[in-house]
Amino acid sequence: MPGMIESEITKGKFVSDDGELSVKPPDQRDAHFGSVPVAYAEDCARAAVLGVLRSRRYIVVPYFYWAFIMLRIYAPEILETILRTFYVYHPQEPSSKVVLEKTKTQRVFYPQTIGKQH
Repeated sequence: MPGMIESEITKGKFVSDDGELSVKPPDQRDAHFGSVPVAYAEDCARAAVLGVLRSRRYIVVPYFYWAFIMLRIYAPEILETILRTFYVYHPQEPSSKVVLEKTKTQRVFYPQTIGKQH
């Protein structure tokens, strides 16, 4: 299952060097995850169980990620160019973060629980 799954890490929580639990500010978290869709953990678990019940070898959530898998198999250079342009072109200000900020796609790509600071 490619992509990000809702978890403590995608909510911005991490353990600092001194062993304390800290929460990253949303802009740092968004720079890391960018405009990658984040799926609910329950949806991924449901898809995994259904996949096992149906004897599926591969489970892809969300379904449109199959396009990336096909690119990886049949046109890896194109996928590499897309990913390099979108994520590595400007390491200080990743294109994915810029797109996320300009289009306000957090509401679409991130579950509501990720925006909340716990």
